[in-house]
Amino acid sequence: MALMRNGGSIGRAFGSLLATAAIASAFAGQTQAGDSGSPVPVPRAGKPGPPMLLGTSVMSVMSEQNNLLVKSLGFSHAQTDSDHLTVNEPEPGRWDWTNADAGLAAMQKVGMKWQYFPHFHWPPEWYRKSDKFVPSIGLRSKRQLAAMSLWSPDIVPWFDHGYAALAQHYGRGTNNLYAIYLGIHGDFGETIFPMGWHPDEKKRFGENGTGLPDFWCGDDYARADFQRFARNKYRTLRRLNHAWGTQVKNFNQVTYPLAASDAKAGIPGTPQDRRYWLDFIQWYSGSMTKFTGEVCRIARHYFPNALLELPVGGGSENVMYGQDTTALPKIARPYGVNIRSTHGGYAPFPQGYAAMIKRIATSCKVYGVPHWLEPPGGITPEGEVSRIMEALSCGNFGFWDWGQNPVNAADVFREYANHLTQEKPLVDVALFFPTTAQRLCPSNSFPPRLEATGAQLRDVMDFDLVDEELIADDALRLYRVLVWVEGNCVEEQTLKVLAAWVRKGGVIVWCGSRVPETVEGRTRLSSALLGLTQPNSWREGGPLEL
Repeated sequence: MALMRNGGSIGRAFGSLLATAAIASAFAGQTQAGDSGSPVPVPRAGKPGPPMLLGTSVMSVMSEQNNLLVKSLGFSHAQTDSDHLTVNEPEPGRWDWTNADAGLAAMQKVGMKWQYFPHFHWPPEWYRKSDKFVPSIGLRSKRQLAAMSLWSPDIVPWFDHGYAALAQHYGRGTNNLYAIYLGIHGDFGETIFPMGWHPDEKKRFGENGTGLPDFWCGDDYARADFQRFARNKYRTLRRLNHAWGTQVKNFNQVTYPLAASDAKAGIPGTPQDRRYWLDFIQWYSGSMTKFTGEVCRIARHYFPNALLELPVGGGSENVMYGQDTTALPKIARPYGVNIRSTHGGYAPFPQGYAAMIKRIATSCKVYGVPHWLEPPGGITPEGEVSRIMEALSCGNFGFWDWGQNPVNAADVFREYANHLTQEKPLVDVALFFPTTAQRLCPSNSFPPRLEATGAQLRDVMDFDLVDEELIADDALRLYRVLVWVEGNCVEEQTLKVLAAWVRKGGVIVWCGSRVPETVEGRTRLSSALLGLTQPNSWREGGPLEL
C-alpha cells in the first residue's frame, strides 16, 4: 500500500486518506439542531440546475388516470416498446403500427409526448427464409439464433429500411414521435449480444434458438472481419506472428484464439497469449461499438430533431457481452445521442453505484454525453429515493422509470421533485478500473475488490471510475487522486500516461501486493511509477519487497 506523488512515496496510508475524507464529510454535513434534536432543514446551496427530463412507459389506454398521475409528477413523455423478438413487418412492405399508434394516442389524450422503442435485429419469418438472412451463431454452443449476425452484409441496410418506414409513418418531426430509444442487438435491444434473458425466446424459438453466454461470431462473415482486423492492425504476417506467438502463413488462415471457442482452454499466461486474446476482445466489442454507431447515424438521419437514447445495459463487464461501456458514449456523441443506463436501482445504492452505474456515468461525463438511469423492473418507494440519489450523484440529464413505479411511489416524487435537477457534482477522486486485467479474467462480471472498495468509500466521499481508455483520452485532467486497488496487468501506454500525470502533480493511491506488469510481462515502468524500487536495484521479473 502506498500513496505516490511525483513518483515517490509520501508516507501516508490509504486509511489516512479515508479518515481525512470522513472528517471533511462530517464537517460538510453539520446542521444546527433544534430543541427536539431533529436536524434543521438546510436549503440547497447555490443555484439549482434546470429540471431533469422525466420519462416513463405508456400505461394502457385503459389507464388514463395513471398516465395523468405521472404527468402531474413531472413526467413529460412515455415510451411504447415494439415486439422485442420480431419486426412489425409481417409481409414485405406491409407494416403493422397498431400497437405503436395506440401508445401515441394514449399520450395525445393526456397531453404528454411519445417515445418509441423499435427492435429490428430479430427479423420477421419471411426475412429469415430469404437468402439475405445470416443468423447469429454461437462459437461455443453452435446455436443458431433467429437474430441477425452483427456481421451480416445486410444488417445496416435492414436497419435503414426499418427507420425509413418509421419516418414514413410518423414523419420526421417531433409532433408525433418526440423520442426514440434505439434498439441495437442483444436482450431487450441493448448494446450487447444475445444472452438469453428474454422470457419469450424459449417459447418462440425453442431451447436451441435461445441466446446464452457465448461469443456470437461463429458465421463466416464474422471470421472474415476478424481477419481484416488482424491485417489492418499488424500489416505484416511477421508482426502478427511475433505478437501472437503463432505461425500463420496467410491472413486468410487467421482464426480466433482457442479460449474463445473452448472455455476449458482458458487464457494461458504468456505475453503472446495475452495479446492474442486482448486483440480478439478488442475486435469483438469494437464490432458492437461500430454497429451501434451505424444505428445512431441512421436514426439521426431520419429523425434530425428527435431525442435519441441508447440502451446501455447488460449488468456486467463480462467480455462475452461485447459491450464497451467507455466507447459507446464516445461514438454516440457526434450524433447527439443520449446514454440510458439500465442499472438504476439494480443493486443497493453503494454497491450499484460503485459498479456499472458510475462506470457508465463517468464515460458520459468525460465525453460530454447526457446520461439517464433506468431500473430493470419493479422498484419500491424506498428504492425510488435511492434512485433519485443515484441520478443526482451522476449529474444526470434525465430520469426514466417504468410507469407503475412512480404510480406506487407518487408521494416520494412529490416530496423530492425539487431535487430532480441537472447538477454537476464536484468529484476530484477517481477509482482505477483495470480494463486489461478485467478482459484477461472473463469469468469476472466486475472487478470484485474495486466494487467492494467503492461501496465502502461512498460513505465518505464521491468518486468516478476511470479505465484505461479514458486515461488514454486525458480523463485524468479532471482529478487530483487516482485510487488503484485492483488489476495487476496493464497496457504499457497507460503507465506512460499515468507517469506524465503524476509529474504534473497527480496522486496515485496504490494498494496491492504484487507489482503490476504490462501485457508483455515487464515491471520496470510500474515499479518506477509507484516508487517501489530504487534505480537499478531491481531485477526484471524478480522478487520485490514492498
